[in-house]
Order: sequence, then structure tokens, then C-alpha cells
Amino acid sequence: MFRAEWSLGKQGFEFADFSTIEALRADFSVHGDALDDFAAQLFVYEEDLRPIACGRMYPDGDAIVIDKLSVSPAFDCHTYADFTLRLLLFKAKEGIQSTVY
Repeated sequence: MFRAEWSLGKQGFEFADFSTIEALRADFSVHGDALDDFAAQLFVYEEDLRPIACGRMYPDGDAIVIDKLSVSPAFDCHTYADFTLRLLLFKAKEGIQSTVY
């Protein structure tokens, strides 16, 4: 089984640790920035905390930006990228912004 967990910023995860997300991103040379401190972070992982996928979203004026979507190569053949993006889009649709990038 897998879990999906949301956090606002780097510190709000109940079971996960942001360093795991940073390590997953590093596999694709995706580096963090100051937006990580307040962006909504999504982390998908196995029950044993093995990372599967992650992504983030944050407001930018009248838009929501979704970026830094990363999927572990071990799970690339599954549909976790699609699942992660759909969760991000669903959450973005609930916001007040009129555009999603």
C-alpha cells in the first residue's frame, strides 16, 4: 500500500521528512528554493516510507503554480505520476485562483 500526505511548507508532514523529498528531487536534478517554505507539498510514499512521488503547488498572483513533480525511477512504470498530478490538480481546483500553471 501507499500513502499520500500533504504539508504546508517543509515542516508539516506527520510521517514523512522533507529530506526524503529533497533526495527524490535530487535524482532528477530538481533543486529546492525559498518557495518550499510555504508551498503546499504532496508526498506519496510506501508504508515503509520509501518515496514514490512528490510535487508542490503555490499561489502566484491570480494563478496556482504546480511544479517539482518527481517520481522515483523504481515506480516509474506505474501510474504514480498521473496520480500525483491529479491530486495536485484536484487541490488546485478547490482554490480561489482562476488559472493553474
